[in-house]
Amino acid sequence: MSYRSPAPAPEDREALALALVGRRVRRARLLVSLLCVVGSLGAGVVGAALVTRLQWLVLGEAWVLVSMLVGFGGPFAAGFRLSFAVSRRATQARIGAWVREAAEQHRVPPGPLMERAAIWT
Repeated sequence: MSYRSPAPAPEDREALALALVGRRVRRARLLVSLLCVVGSLGAGVVGAALVTRLQWLVLGEAWVLVSMLVGFGGPFAAGFRLSFAVSRRATQARIGAWVREAAEQHRVPPGPLMERAAIWT
């Protein structure tokens, strides 16, 4: 009695193309979000320094808690929240080109691929 391994499953080109688009979406969102968060960290440091300076000028003393909450926390929270919207907009702007490129690379029609890629927009 001989053993015969099952034949490998045929390549699902549409799934491969969709996976390629998904990797690009995740990479783009991560990059944009990191840039927003790093920018908000910088804004938070500057904001904390400005609030501390303002407290010294107005009150003659500075409260670290107020400086951090208002000066750092506000810009950081706003940048963190803004990163979601900006990364979504960046994805919406590029998804059409990514779908066309993936469809061409994997030789699948772009229409159904774009319908399935709509989950990322």
